[in-house]
Amino acid sequence: MGISSFYTDSDGNKAVNPKYLRRSEKALKRLQKRVSRKFKRGEPQSNNYKKAKQKLAKKHLKVSRQRKDFAVKTALCVVRSNDLVAYEDLKVRNLVKNHCLAKSISDASWTMFRTWVEYFGKVFGTVTVAVPPHYTSQNWCDSFHRNK
Repeated sequence: MGISSFYTDSDGNKAVNPKYLRRSEKALKRLQKRVSRKFKRGEPQSNNYKKAKQKLAKKHLKVSRQRKDFAVKTALCVVRSNDLVAYEDLKVRNLVKNHCLAKSISDASWTMFRTWVEYFGKVFGTVTVAVPPHYTSQNWCDSFHRNK
């Protein structure tokens, strides 16, 4: 799993990361600005404020549903097309602490993809294995020594 490409399989095929949040950032920014302009501190909430808040919530809901739909369809495709699915056992919670990559990692929704792969693996009887991430990005030679 990665940020530039959502995942890469053993054959070298890559799935493009759709980046739904990045695509809708401009609209979310505009809607958030409307909400903040309608808010008056110390006064009861106006109907226009409630409407603006509702539109913002709908946009966030659309982004989350797009992510879920992509994760489900991709996981189903991966599980159906392979007999064995091995993926890195990444600690996404720790990776999100990096403020430079947090938004991109959250937008990729690796955890949701992993849970759906595990679920479909159980449903279709495909073996799914979580591989420890240590040295998975390194090149290995025939004598099982890590290249430096």
